[in-house]
Amino acid sequence: MTAAILTAFAPVFAMIVAGYLVRVSGWLPAPVWSGVNALNYRLLLPCFLFAALAQADFGGEGLISLALASGAASLVMAVLALALARALRLNGGATAPLLAVAGLWNLVMFMALSARLLGPDVYAASAAILGPGTVVGAAIAVAAFAVFRTGSNGIGLKRLALDPLVVGALAGLGFNLTGLTAIPLVTETIALMGAGATAAILISMGAGLEFDALKGRAAPLSLAALLRAVAAPAVFLTIGLALGLPAEHVVLLTLAGGAPGAAITYAIATELDGERPLTAGMLTASVLVSALALPVFTALALALTGLSV
Repeated sequence: MTAAILTAFAPVFAMIVAGYLVRVSGWLPAPVWSGVNALNYRLLLPCFLFAALAQADFGGEGLISLALASGAASLVMAVLALALARALRLNGGATAPLLAVAGLWNLVMFMALSARLLGPDVYAASAAILGPGTVVGAAIAVAAFAVFRTGSNGIGLKRLALDPLVVGALAGLGFNLTGLTAIPLVTETIALMGAGATAAILISMGAGLEFDALKGRAAPLSLAALLRAVAAPAVFLTIGLALGLPAEHVVLLTLAGGAPGAAITYAIATELDGERPLTAGMLTASVLVSALALPVFTALALALTGLSV
């Protein structure tokens, strides 16, 4: 089991390391990365979400319960993050990225890990987790920065309605439910664009690691990393077990919960005037802790469910 987990995870994290090495080497000029991140956020990731949700077969047993569990677990993480932020008396500048990192996990990394660990047969189940995770997570992130940084609910609602992730996810679900996937010129074109998202986003994720941002403000940085990489997989795993979900579904939920913070959180912080250095530090810390914690929680989920890989 340990060998299977390491075999599945190692190439994914190696791509993240490669992205970091490319950036610090200066092989690509620094201004290039802002353009790459914009391309990921505004085109590749929405296309990836659209393709995943438009092509999935949601007729399988238990997928509705799985989708509800995914959305509920993200909401629990947001509530927990807010409660801890209040208890520690964090200001709005620290609370906003904390909520965003706790509520929105790395969607592409989750899909890559789930396919490598459990194979292509879990595609529909992974997509059932992905849909609610995207919409609820994006709502949490946008609302957090809008309310705690701009003080405006109206800005948050407008920003959420236009968010590329939400648009991509809802459009994919809409095409799936209405049968519009039979229009290949649309679906196949978008799927081709989304196919490049996995490599681009994982490499950009590594390029976005900012170790200098880990200096100072230890409390919010540590809290964000522990919430995202330790508390979240525990919450997702517990909810899956409590609902009596099938073993594969429980393991998939654990993978989603244990994925590090989504790199696009930084883009949301930038657009809504959030504290970018602190956001970058929280994302970096979540990646580092997740690299150690996620294999452990995955092994625990496999052991508790009796699923073999």
